[in-house]
Amino acid sequence: MMYIQDQYQWHPSENAAVYRAWERVMARRYSDILGECRRDAALRAKQDSIIVGNDLSVLKPYTPSWIDQAHWENMIDRIWNKPGWQKKSNVARQNRLTEVDGEVSKHTAGSITVFQHMYKMEKQKKRPVTLLEGYHHCHTSTNVSSEASESGMDEASGGRTREYITASSKKVADAIEAAMLEKHGPYTSDHPPDDFDLWEEATGGRKKGKLVGLGSGGDPRVMVTRTSAASSSSSTSSEQVQTLEETIRRLQEDSTQMRAQFEREMQIQVQRQVEQQVLAHMQQRELEENAREQAREREWQQRMNDINLVLKKFTDSRPDP
Repeated sequence: MMYIQDQYQWHPSENAAVYRAWERVMARRYSDILGECRRDAALRAKQDSIIVGNDLSVLKPYTPSWIDQAHWENMIDRIWNKPGWQKKSNVARQNRLTEVDGEVSKHTAGSITVFQHMYKMEKQKKRPVTLLEGYHHCHTSTNVSSEASESGMDEASGGRTREYITASSKKVADAIEAAMLEKHGPYTSDHPPDDFDLWEEATGGRKKGKLVGLGSGGDPRVMVTRTSAASSSSSTSSEQVQTLEETIRRLQEDSTQMRAQFEREMQIQVQRQVEQQVLAHMQQRELEENAREQAREREWQQRMNDINLVLKKFTDSRPDP
């Protein structure tokens, strides 16, 4: 956290929001980084013909260069080799492979949330992005061909055809589109960008507290940079003047949205810093491996020189026939 304070500035009133964003990003990234370390250690062990099973003690000799040996062994002994952790790991692995409607749940969002993708899309397109656009971006691919999927066009792909990666992904999109037409009419310009109630109803409610197809990332009403109330303000301009209570409520919502937007930007910035540090570590390890390879080549060359020298001496010492 001290590093972030040296790099960025914010108003003291936002300290709590910044700290929450920091904790969320670091908790997620720290777990991801340790997972990468385990997978890397397992790969190196397999290259040495070592079988990696449930007992991760075999990974102790493959300590990452940036982790203390004692700490690495302590994590293996006290955490990763414990039945409780291994049970959770196996359950999580099975959950990722669990079929829904006959298919394994998939998306192309990577390690960031749909709402973070939407935030980036808004910067690129310089306009508000709808939930359906964000969903389409994170559940389609230009490299997937399936008879069950239906093509769509994506601005960022230069007009290339994009297809939903699973039939269930397309089913969700179709349900949302139908519900939007029924509720808001045939003109998409009249559709609010973020009707969360409609999304929840059209997809059959939340699953484990998450909106289907939108995943986690905090309360979506806070994480998205605008609200349906703001988008509908033009349609209510001809109505009676809002009461003082309504004005206060909207001002409170605006304040909450500003804090949420700042928090989300901090999440992205902190994640970028962590990713840069991980990349620097990987580059350093590559340099070290190259140095070891060069050392092995020099050693081999020296041995060959020694052998040639011995052969020359032997040849020179033989009497002429």
